[in-house]
Parts: sequence; C-alpha cells; structure tokens
Amino acid sequence: MWIATVDGLRSFNIKTHEFRYFNHDESDRNSLSDNFTYDVIEDSRGLIWCATNNGLNMYDKKTGLFTVFKQEDCLASSLIVTIIEDNNHTLWMDTSEGITNLIIARDGTTGENIYTFKNYDESDGLQVVDFQENAALKASTGELYFGGPNGFNILHPDNLALPDIPSHIFFTDFRVFNKSIGCNTLLNGRRLLDRSIAYDPVIKVRYNENVITIEFADLNFLRPNHIRYKYTLDGFNTEWFETTSQERKLTCTNPDPGEYTFRVRSTAVTGNGKTRKPG
Repeated sequence: MWIATVDGLRSFNIKTHEFRYFNHDESDRNSLSDNFTYDVIEDSRGLIWCATNNGLNMYDKKTGLFTVFKQEDCLASSLIVTIIEDNNHTLWMDTSEGITNLIIARDGTTGENIYTFKNYDESDGLQVVDFQENAALKASTGELYFGGPNGFNILHPDNLALPDIPSHIFFTDFRVFNKSIGCNTLLNGRRLLDRSIAYDPVIKVRYNENVITIEFADLNFLRPNHIRYKYTLDGFNTEWFETTSQERKLTCTNPDPGEYTFRVRSTAVTGNGKTRKPG
C-alpha cells in the first residue's frame, strides 16, 4: 500500500505491518524530488508514480531508485496533483498548467523505457489549466474526467490522435537596429533585400550595421502555441538555443566581420510530443 503525505511518500506492508519512509534528500538525485506529495499510483507495469509539488517521480521497486520528471522534460508544469492510467497504459496528469499525457514505450535495442510527453491546455478546449486536487477519474468506458473550478472536462484518449505535420519554417522579418527591412527599404542609401526575407537566402550588411534581428515562424496552424524552436548562428556560436512560439527571433549584437549562417528548426509537438530517454 502506498500513501502520499505532506511529509514524503510512505509504503505500508500489509503482511508485516511495517512502514517505509521516502523523503527528499538534497544530496541524492535519485531520491524523492519533493516531500509535499499529492497522489501516488502503481501502474500496470508495477512502477510507482508519485505526484509532488516539484516534479513527477517514478519509483522502481527493483532498483530502489526514483527517476524525476519536471517541466524542463516537457511536463506542462512541475506541480502535479493527480495521476491516472488509461486503458492504453499511458499516464494522464493534472498539473497547475494543464494536462500532461505520458506515453511509455520500450526501446527495442536497449530494453529501456522511453518517455514521451504531450501537453494540453485551454487552446485544446480545456476549461482552465489549473485543475483541482483529487478531482479526476477513469470511467468504465475509458473516458477520463478532470474537474476544475468551472466544471469538468471529459476526454477519451483514443480520440486525441493528432497528425504529424512537417515543418515549414519561414523568415518573417529582418531588422537592423530594430528597423524592419523590406525589399523596398533603403538602409544608409542602399537596398539590402531584392525580395522578401522569406525568399532571399543571402543578406549583406556593413560592419557598423551590427545589431541584427531575424524573426521566423513555422506555418503550422494546428496548436501553434505548442510549437518550440531551436536555432543557432554558425560562426557566432556553437550551441543551439531553444525558444517558444512567443519569442520567435534571434538578435545578434556586434558580430565580427565575416560570414554567418542562421539555422532554425521547430519541434513537431503537434503529433509527437517530446521524448526523454533514461539518464
């Protein structure tokens, strides 16, 4: 028997009448992520899932270790109040920022679990994103009920399949010193663009025109708020930066004279969600 409390997770052995105590340990990354726990279930695989104030915790009884998932792993929020397993053996979680679906698959090569997250919010038809504690259930029909301050949402996991839509990213604006440059715009007496930024692959600027902004967008109108982007500027930096659909731009300040290549890609969250492997 598993018990969620405000001071850690507890298990009770009915045969021996003994309790085991699981608490957060700052020095142990494989301990419970937070002592304030809201819900706990054992899924069809025998894994223990615990909803806490700061992350989703998976406890493996074989290893005695916790694996922690948080918002940076693509949960809607790290504050989780309820967990349900559906008839397809995927997990659904009420969070403070919407509902998260966790799909667990087995890697055919390594045998390890692969975790894929999909998030749903008001743009998908939810009444709110902040649902109530202990206000979710699975009906005998397989439908899931989630209660909030304005009533409840009903969803059937089998009816939520979303198509995989390929990315079509376009550059939507080019600015120098925050001035938008179009194909007919003159900068310091000369035309930088012969056509729209969306179709002009090469742009030449002078060394002192050194505050440059490039805006971009994936022309996917199915759940556009869920699209995330990664971008890099070859020759200026070596890492990829991640941004949201609300911040679709790169600003480059004081680059050295030379040639640079801007690269951007979007995540196909409309159909695939975001996947995390163990480790």
